[in-house]
Amino acid sequence: MRIGDRVTVKNQVMIFDGVDIADDVFLGPGVTFTNDLRPRAFIKREGEALLGTWVHRGATLGARSTVVCGVTIGEYAFAGAGSVITRDVAAHAFVVGSPARQVGWVCICGARLADDLVCRVCDRRFRGAAGTIEVAGDHASESA
Repeated sequence: MRIGDRVTVKNQVMIFDGVDIADDVFLGPGVTFTNDLRPRAFIKREGEALLGTWVHRGATLGARSTVVCGVTIGEYAFAGAGSVITRDVAAHAFVVGSPARQVGWVCICGARLADDLVCRVCDRRFRGAAGTIEVAGDHASESA
């Protein structure tokens, strides 16, 4: 388990071995990470037997989100409260539900992006193709 710098960990968050949390991540109240896809009381798995989970820089996991082991959550992704994350989440993706599904994109500032991929809060502009987006123009260096 590794927790980066400036990570917000609210009450009742459960983080187990094999979880790697980058800098500037927000973990809302009651977020739970798992680390064993096949748990049995009589089998104790450790180290390499546990599946790793990676939460990249700036991601937000809303209250009571559950993250099934073995997934990667991309930079600045946002999971709504109660999401059950069972597969990888793209950078800047906004996911909700059980299982979590992508319903949009979010800016670095946390605001949901309009269909034209322009943030109405901070005016950052994004460009995208094939299910991914990246910062475009003058703000591109801020996401690195």
